[in-house]
Amino acid sequence: MPKKIRKGFTLIETVIVLGISALILIFLVFAVAMFPQSNIKEKAFWRCFDEQWNSAIQMAKDNGQITTVSFWSNSDEVVFSQYRNNGLHYKRVQLPDGLRPVEFREIKITEKGFVKPQTLNWYSQNRHCKIHQKFQLGWGIYYCEDDK
Repeated sequence: MPKKIRKGFTLIETVIVLGISALILIFLVFAVAMFPQSNIKEKAFWRCFDEQWNSAIQMAKDNGQITTVSFWSNSDEVVFSQYRNNGLHYKRVQLPDGLRPVEFREIKITEKGFVKPQTLNWYSQNRHCKIHQKFQLGWGIYYCEDDK
């Protein structure tokens, strides 16, 4: 009696492969769910804020105009405003969920790009900490410190 040549997987081999694949998928789904997406959004906000801040300082110097940066504790954006030839111009930076300034503050960037030294306090619900954004005199430099 000649032996048959198998041309596929048996039922048991298929079930084993599907079981291993399901375990890998379940592990990946839980790993992604546990990864804090909020930290990524906060980092993206700070990168965007920094880009807009540097742009506002340069525009204040180039146009010889004061730029105002407004932080509202009940808003979901930071607003950069500047008067130019044809009126008031706004640039907005969207705040991520869970990150808010503690108090209302308006920071003025002078026409030479200087900023009065001051500290703006933020609260991050996602990381459960306060962030102190310290603006320094001269050239509009700032840095952030966590309370952790």
